[in-house]
Amino acid sequence: MMEQHERSEAIGRAQLARKALGEHPRSSRREFGHARDYLDACYSAGDRDWVWDSVAKLESRATRRYVAPSGERCERTETPTSSPGV
Repeated sequence: MMEQHERSEAIGRAQLARKALGEHPRSSRREFGHARDYLDACYSAGDRDWVWDSVAKLESRATRRYVAPSGERCERTETPTSSPGV
């Protein structure tokens, strides 16, 4: 059984990865559906390994979406609202 703070961390990471997939212009509806399924598993699964496996799969999909075939990272389309240290 997972403790609440650990599940919260897993859910937060999964939500960030799902959001990144949703914001990427080349993400498909099917891919976003899989991301939703992984996020749902984070909420409903009782097994710690199952939850973290879902997070890892979702983060892996988001990473692959933002990395170009040459291995270079793709630029994100959004701009930061503030600069660091301000």
